[in-house]
Amino acid sequence: MAISRRVLCLGMAISLITTLSVNAQTPSSGQQFKAASRTAEAGVVRIRVIGGQQRIDGDDVNSLVTTGVVISDTGEVLTSEFALQGNPDAVFVELPGGSRLAAKIVATDHVRRLVLLQVSGGGPWRPVQAVAKSSLRVGQYAIALGRFYSADAVSYSAGIVSALNRDRKS
Repeated sequence: MAISRRVLCLGMAISLITTLSVNAQTPSSGQQFKAASRTAEAGVVRIRVIGGQQRIDGDDVNSLVTTGVVISDTGEVLTSEFALQGNPDAVFVELPGGSRLAAKIVATDHVRRLVLLQVSGGGPWRPVQAVAKSSLRVGQYAIALGRFYSADAVSYSAGIVSALNRDRKS
């Protein structure tokens, strides 16, 4: 993959945050949120970071857990930079069912604080599909998915799109 493709993939994160826009007037019983989350949960993975110089709240730690999204059918995973800052000794993607696959850091976007990982083996990978940025509207509901607590269970939270294009320089 060329560097320009990597940068494009990292830039997709802004769209991925609001990938699961819900076209609902009210979030009444949450059924619409649950249905929307089911469309993308296969592309959400748990990531375990081991070793390196990791710190949380000033304390050294040996292992961290975070979450990421699959962005290609070849095992590319996009995640946040915070858990991968300390030059980790190993990075693993944990799949439902307990299997762990080694991953390597391919690219880092320090401005957006994103990291692109390449997973060794596994699959078939089911990428999360980003919505067109032009379809996003302020006031729309959005869902954030993760596998932070368990590789077997997706957790989600809902919010409202409060602004667009905040990443642009004025």
